[in-house]
Amino acid sequence: MAGFSQNADTTKPAARKKAFQEGYYYNWSGVKIPGLIRHKHAVYSVELGTNYIEFKAIADDKKKKLTVADVQSFVLDTDSFAVLRSFKSYYDVYYSKDFVKVVDTGNVNLFLHYNEKRITGSDGGPAPVGGIGSTTGSTATVSAAGIESLYYAQKNDSVYCVTKKEFKSLSVILFGDNADLMKKISKKKLSFDNLELITEEYNHWKALKIVQKP
Repeated sequence: MAGFSQNADTTKPAARKKAFQEGYYYNWSGVKIPGLIRHKHAVYSVELGTNYIEFKAIADDKKKKLTVADVQSFVLDTDSFAVLRSFKSYYDVYYSKDFVKVVDTGNVNLFLHYNEKRITGSDGGPAPVGGIGSTTGSTATVSAAGIESLYYAQKNDSVYCVTKKEFKSLSVILFGDNADLMKKISKKKLSFDNLELITEEYNHWKALKIVQKP
């Protein structure tokens, strides 16, 4: 299907314009600032990533654009977003930092990173993330194809892009010391589709082990 990536774990069609939601953000001085927030997606930048927010203190205010240079975390409804540093996408594109949705935290931190996929050229093939907003010829066209989301798992000081293709090998690195979970993964009782549940159960197991230490 044109505009959808076989490598992506989830690609949703380009959505209608999002409404502002009540929320708050923390700046890099640690100050909490409440107001109305809209999560947006942007052209790729090594330093600023592909995500930013629009903020208004009150509904009648003029909106202002805030990036990872201004914001260390923000909350919309029940969703929390933080800044993840020094990671590479499935497409080997490097991000110095960008906003990610926090899925679970503990011994393994699990995040979702959002990126606006675009299609370019006469063949309708997906543009690489680094090529978003650029063209290679006078007849090339670029249009939004949807929002792609990819899982990232952080353990110790390493960050891994977890895809269906890499799930089995990465599960050894991320969850390998939990024999019960690894047995279920080996027998295909648990799979990539259960990544959030696996991470939650693993973090709970690790937390109990710490508490039970003599």
